[in-house]
Amino acid sequence: MVHVFTCAKVAIAQSFAMDVSGSLYGFGERGEVRQVAFAALAQAVAAISRLDAEISHNPLRNPWLRVEREMALAAAARETGFEADHQSIIAARLGALSLPRGHFQLGDLEDRARRWAPIAQRKGPAELRALVAKLAPERGVPDLVALAERVAKALGECSQSSWHFETDPLTGAPVLSSIPAPPGAVDVGDLALALPYALRRIGVTNSVVPGLVGRPRVFAREDVKPLDALTSWVATLERQAGEGASRLRELQGYAALVERQLAEVRRPAALRRLVAVALGNWSVWAAKLARDTRVEISSAWRTLEQAADMGLVVEVPGQRRSRGDGTLYAAPPWLRMAGLMSVRRGRPVVSVFRSDEGGALRDAIVELEVAMAAANRLVAV
Repeated sequence: MVHVFTCAKVAIAQSFAMDVSGSLYGFGERGEVRQVAFAALAQAVAAISRLDAEISHNPLRNPWLRVEREMALAAAARETGFEADHQSIIAARLGALSLPRGHFQLGDLEDRARRWAPIAQRKGPAELRALVAKLAPERGVPDLVALAERVAKALGECSQSSWHFETDPLTGAPVLSSIPAPPGAVDVGDLALALPYALRRIGVTNSVVPGLVGRPRVFAREDVKPLDALTSWVATLERQAGEGASRLRELQGYAALVERQLAEVRRPAALRRLVAVALGNWSVWAAKLARDTRVEISSAWRTLEQAADMGLVVEVPGQRRSRGDGTLYAAPPWLRMAGLMSVRRGRPVVSVFRSDEGGALRDAIVELEVAMAAANRLVAV
C-alpha cells in the first residue's frame, strides 16, 4: 500500500491553529514577515471582492460557473493526490480526447460534483453540511485568518486517500487502484470544495464562487512555519480569483465579438440561439442544435456552417467522425481554456461594415472598447 496523501496529524493542525494568530498579531515572527502576511491578506480580499462584484447579476454568470466548477473539481482531485489537469478535463468534456489511464476520470469528477450539488440549497449529505458549518461556525464574520485556522484543524481530521497496485487478470500488468474512503467520511478534496461555501457563510463573498478552493495541503507541511503557510494559502486564493476574473473577461470578449458580428446579419435570430446553446453546453452538433432549438436538422446544419464561417463557433479538433452532421463545434472560449486554440492577444479587431451606414455604430463600438479597457486598468490597480 502506497499512501498518496496522508493528512496532517491532529496535533500539528492544532499547533498551527494556536500559533498563527499569535504569530500574525505580535509575537513569534519577524515584523517584515508579518507585513508580508498582512499584504497578502489585503490583496486576496481585494481580488475576491472584485471577482464577486463582477459576477453578481452578470449575464454570463451561468457559462462562467460551468467552467469554474470544472476548475474546482480538478483542484480538489489534485489535493487528494491524483493527476488532474483542468485543460485535459475540459478537452475531454468537449469530445476532443479521452483522458489517459492514471488521470482522474470524468466519472469520478461527476460523482463528486453530484455529491456536492445539493449543498448549494443547504441540502445533501450531513457530513458535507457539517464540514461547511465547521469551517464557518458564525455567519457574517469575514475573518480569513480564523478560517485558515479552522481549515488546518479540519485537515487533521480528514480521511486518508491511498492507492495500491493490482495485477490485471487479462494482461498481467500492474494496475493502479484507489481505495475509497469509508462511507460518511470527508477527504481533503471535500475540504477544498467546502471553502467557497464557507467564504459565503462568513461574508467574504455574497455568492458561492466555486474556483476559490485554496490549497489545504499547505497546512500539512511540518517544515513550513504557520505564518508562511497562511501567506501561501491566501496567495493561492488571490491567484484563483485572478484566474476566474480572466476567464470571465474571455467570455465577455466573446460576447462582444458575437454582438459585432451579428450587427451585420440581416436575420440573426438563428445565430443567437446557436450561441446560447454553445454557451450552455461544452459542444454542439447539428442534431443537438435541431433538437434544442426545434428546427429541421438541415436548417441547424446551415446555421452551424454560417456560424463557423463567422468565427462564432469552431470545430472541435481531434474528432473521428464519418458524417458531417456529427461534427462537434464549440464556442471559442471553451477551446482556449482547453488549450486547443491559441489565446487572443491585444484588443479584438473591429469588424468591417459592408456600407458607410455602419460608420457611426463602428465608432461607438471603438469608443466603448477604449472606455472598457480604461476601466479594467483602474480596477486592476
